[in-house]
Amino acid sequence: MRILSLYLFLCKAVVTCHVYGQDIESSGLEGRFRDEAPLGWNRLKTKHDQTCFDWTQTSVKNARGKQTVLNKSGSNCYCGTDFQIRLQEDGAVVPEVWGGNDRYLFTVTRSLESSPWQLRHFGPRSDNSRQNGDVNYGFQTRHSWCIFDVPFSVLASDPSFKVESIIQKSDGSVDVSFSVNPSNLNTDERKPDVASGEASLLPDRDWAIASYNVKLIHPNRAEAPVVFASASVEYGPEEDGFLNIVRTSYEFHWQAEEGKRATTLERDIKCRPCKLSPESFTLAAFDVPEPALLSESNARSKSWLLWLNITAIVFLVLAFILRSRLKNREA
Repeated sequence: MRILSLYLFLCKAVVTCHVYGQDIESSGLEGRFRDEAPLGWNRLKTKHDQTCFDWTQTSVKNARGKQTVLNKSGSNCYCGTDFQIRLQEDGAVVPEVWGGNDRYLFTVTRSLESSPWQLRHFGPRSDNSRQNGDVNYGFQTRHSWCIFDVPFSVLASDPSFKVESIIQKSDGSVDVSFSVNPSNLNTDERKPDVASGEASLLPDRDWAIASYNVKLIHPNRAEAPVVFASASVEYGPEEDGFLNIVRTSYEFHWQAEEGKRATTLERDIKCRPCKLSPESFTLAAFDVPEPALLSESNARSKSWLLWLNITAIVFLVLAFILRSRLKNREA
């Protein structure tokens, strides 16, 4: 009986030590994740902002029992905060280009390759602002450090962010399960917010995201308030001067009344360093005159009004002086 009791006590001690050891290991891994990963994601973003991505994409949409397949190709070039996105559909002429620099965002279009470019959109650029072209066709180049186009560093730094579980697998990758209060992140009412999910990370590659699967909350959308998104990224050899991605896969789906709706995007990518000149990200590169920005126009108007007021004041002062002198002479 004593031997059995001793055996059970030893078994319990072993299990307790094993669980305790796992807790310590998990806690240490979570500390590495919180300390190292944001720095790695920042390095990945810096590389991304020095890269041109040439891509071909197949999109498959399933809705109301119908499937639509569309092939596209294009290029996304990022040089610091400047960007240029060109899009082709089924080998047709490039119909439009989205671009941006530190002063403004623009879109130019044309119907034929021999046709001149026409300005379709032009507006000032505020801090970190993007436009539809970069949002719709650029987010797949940001899967390395973003969850559904939300920087993972933003999610992880939110006070409500909680690591539900974290483990390191035999191949060195780290799987983290997390949750976050989406109301804290609602910066764009048109887009859903990340609520929870899992991500597989590569610590030896600046904690780059290898895949993720997340639940999204869309409080302002009655048709599908809950949607799901997943993505995977394949990387080429690591490069110093640019981010080397070779393939991305992305799926976005939700349950509608008539059944599941889903969109899948498969993209093959060739990456290269961005060597475009600063002029490439301006309207001058497309022989389109640059309109005056409203802010600059307002500034010029304010400046003109200021000088007009100063001139008027000077004339009033001179008139007052002359009048005073005339009165003194008459006296």
